[in-house]
Amino acid sequence: MTFVQQGKEKSLSSCNGSSSSGHDRKQKENVYNVRMSLAEQGMWFENYDSYDKYPAFKAKIDRLVFRDRGSVMRTESVRKIKQWRRENAIEKKSTYYASLEPQIIKRERMVPTLKRSSDGVIIEESQKFVEDRLHRQIDCLFANGVLPKRIEDYAGKILGLTNPKPDVVFGILKDRFPPPARAQLSGFVKNLIGVAPGLEHPFFGIEVEGPGGSIEEAENQALRTGTTLVNAFRQLVKAAKDPAQGEEKEGLDDVTFAFTCSWVPHLAKIHVHWHELQKDGSSVWHMNVLRYYLMDYDDHMENFRRDIYNILDWGIDCGRQTMLREIVAKIAMKDPQISPPEQL
Repeated sequence: MTFVQQGKEKSLSSCNGSSSSGHDRKQKENVYNVRMSLAEQGMWFENYDSYDKYPAFKAKIDRLVFRDRGSVMRTESVRKIKQWRRENAIEKKSTYYASLEPQIIKRERMVPTLKRSSDGVIIEESQKFVEDRLHRQIDCLFANGVLPKRIEDYAGKILGLTNPKPDVVFGILKDRFPPPARAQLSGFVKNLIGVAPGLEHPFFGIEVEGPGGSIEEAENQALRTGTTLVNAFRQLVKAAKDPAQGEEKEGLDDVTFAFTCSWVPHLAKIHVHWHELQKDGSSVWHMNVLRYYLMDYDDHMENFRRDIYNILDWGIDCGRQTMLREIVAKIAMKDPQISPPEQL
């Protein structure tokens, strides 16, 4: 991973003089305090030593996210987006990303088919994501009780332990005709499947900040979002597990990972989230950055779209959807009225 050094930028509120620097200082202190509070709860941001312990897992994630695609972002599309960004640079957050996000993450992409050209080359065709059951929700407040906590915050005084509400979250379209066994599942299990209401098994969240925000704020939000996505999946796997398989082993869980993106107007980052069981039986929820994308560079923008498309393709892969259906079916057969564990 190449580190991209950010230059210093003048704040839009710098005309306020010393009050601006005081506001910025308090904002930075709050971001730092939130991150430290989340770390105390087992949500670790950028622990490279832990990630480096699992080179096979790192290679697996790199292959998934960074693989080449048959088609690339057109130069004309990049030019139009960069021009739009220049013209709308100081728009408020909601307006800015509501227009920008669909330009970069289009609702269809080129996919390989079984067809071949006369010289044997695989033919690609445009396919809408909805045809693969991909769906997304905007400003989606997650279901209660899935964000893992080492200490239950009954008084609401632990900094940063708010329920995630990602700006955008992607998952699988809810089944219009669910199997009868689905109705027997407990509310807890249904919340795990639909932790992002309106979706099933969400796997990729996007957290954005506008011109006045910081990438660090977006990262803190992504830390909560990604941790919750991983925990929802882990709890489903645990509920479906045969007791004869024994206790979970110490170390990496390489099945229940998820992804997020933290995004400010000039910079975006894609993160992987994963779980590690410690020697003492405690959980650590890791968040590691995979790549930085500077929005002023053509190749960065091209890679940004490509890498997101790869994550979306993975999330709705037919094999993955089959695995998720089998997990839910096992829970329904085993004990559909499973309740939340005492400690997530």
